Amino acid sequence: MAGRENFEVQVLQGKRWTVLTVHETQTSATREAQAAIKTKRDYEAVRVVRSWMRGDGLTGEKVVFTQEQEGGPISATISNIDQAPWCATVEEAYGRDSRLMLGRLLRKYLDTVFLTPTELLYSYRALRRIEDSDTLLPSAADKVANLQVKAPGAPPGLDARVRKDEIYQMVDRITARARQWSDDYRVPDFDGEDLAALARKVDEVAGPDERVPMLMTSLSLYLSGGRSWDVKLEKILDLLKPDLPENLAALLDEILAEVLDGATVIQDLLGAQQSLGAALVSIIRLASGKMAEGGRPPPGLLGRIDALFAKSVMPACRATLYDRVRRQLATGRRLAPEGEDEASAFAQLVVALHDGTGRFPEGVPMLEALMDRAGRVYAEPDMPPEPKRTLDSMVRLIAETRARIRFLVNLAVTAFGQKNLDVVINRLGNAILSLKTLEEVTYPRGNQARRLAEGTQIQTEILESALPQPIKRKLVDKIDDLLADYVHREGIVEKLDHASDPLRLRAERLVQFCASGVLLEGKALSIARDRTQSLLRQPDFVPKFIEGIADGAEAEQMLRQFHLLLAKAGFKK
Repeated sequence: MAGRENFEVQVLQGKRWTVLTVHETQTSATREAQAAIKTKRDYEAVRVVRSWMRGDGLTGEKVVFTQEQEGGPISATISNIDQAPWCATVEEAYGRDSRLMLGRLLRKYLDTVFLTPTELLYSYRALRRIEDSDTLLPSAADKVANLQVKAPGAPPGLDARVRKDEIYQMVDRITARARQWSDDYRVPDFDGEDLAALARKVDEVAGPDERVPMLMTSLSLYLSGGRSWDVKLEKILDLLKPDLPENLAALLDEILAEVLDGATVIQDLLGAQQSLGAALVSIIRLASGKMAEGGRPPPGLLGRIDALFAKSVMPACRATLYDRVRRQLATGRRLAPEGEDEASAFAQLVVALHDGTGRFPEGVPMLEALMDRAGRVYAEPDMPPEPKRTLDSMVRLIAETRARIRFLVNLAVTAFGQKNLDVVINRLGNAILSLKTLEEVTYPRGNQARRLAEGTQIQTEILESALPQPIKRKLVDKIDDLLADYVHREGIVEKLDHASDPLRLRAERLVQFCASGVLLEGKALSIARDRTQSLLRQPDFVPKFIEGIADGAEAEQMLRQFHLLLAKAGFKK
């Protein structure tokens, strides 16, 4: 900490926050805030704000506790969102996409009461407060209805007014469910010690259809006791123990993702950043668990989250963080500070996102956002984006040839690729048709089998791409030529077919190679097939194959297994 800190107790009256007292510790400030809202009914809410002197000489502030008056009015408004997934049933409203939408729509309110969307859906009291609001629920229902009637999966021609009535009915049913579970005496109390033990208790008292809502009610009640995002993060991280069953870890992953989806949480975790580009690079490093690289792990909660991501998959959290990067790329905000090079900041972001193989996290949506931003970054001043310039600039940021090829192949399915397919095909053709050897597009330290598999993987990705069929064939054939050349140069077939080895061993090795899938149909595979065929056509092949096997039944079994292998390898009888 750069300087002394203090904690202000602030009260909300008439839509204005005023300072009540100042404390040296968070504990004493929180106690006074809790007492104040109980004794003064005209306080709409109380909060504790931590203030401290930052290293750059500015004052930092952070809300560490908040509490609203019981039954008091909700002053928060909805946030602007541009999409809402279609929900045909109440059950779908509990799904991850719907919860993320809810979190973004009600972000201002949720940041006031420190609730995640999951906790909200299982809290009867919180749902009732929203239902009783004069403006929050009507505004939210109107916004969602207008977006959902345009969403994929929505019934054609559905009127937004009709959908709004359906949303009200859905909210009523969700609230009724929350009340049912809040009143159910069987819901076990949870102290935060052992989530797996809580799940076992639930299994003992609940039927199959009751287990999830009962578990979520108990867990949400425990988490809602965290009256700041820091406390809530600590509660979730403490529950994520190494031996936690996979289904429970996935559940916590989604709740943690809801917390990290809040802009204020990320800003507080990362601290002051020099620019949007620097902030996005930090988010990327966090999502990939690489903030501790260089031997200096970040402090506090940020360090705990980074360590968790470094050793755990956490798919929901990673997707949420990468989605924030994608959404920020789509905005018009500069990545670099005013007066500094925007292209350099963009290059650093691309390098951080790129996995080294030509792929980017979140696939097509991230590619779309990157190409859109690249068009703006590399355009001439006051001129529209130029596709060739944009693509060439992006390709230069990807170092290895095989990674560039994969990037261009994946790009074909994007809006940029479809609109500028001739440019993509031209650059892809230049990259592939100019190759001289397989080594140029395979891992330099890979063994022969790995090099062959990597060449075949490139062929497979081209065949599965959105490129036109004639182009696919031309590019795949070029890679096949490189594979065939490599098989010849390295004597791969000859190494499998030692003349001094028994015929059975030679035949089995060759057929297994043909059946392994390491090569697709083409010239390279034909080299191995031709050598195998010449071996199979030898006079007295069968007697030589079973030579040395005295047991007739064993010999018959061996021949039968060999014929099965031949069929798998595509050899006809």
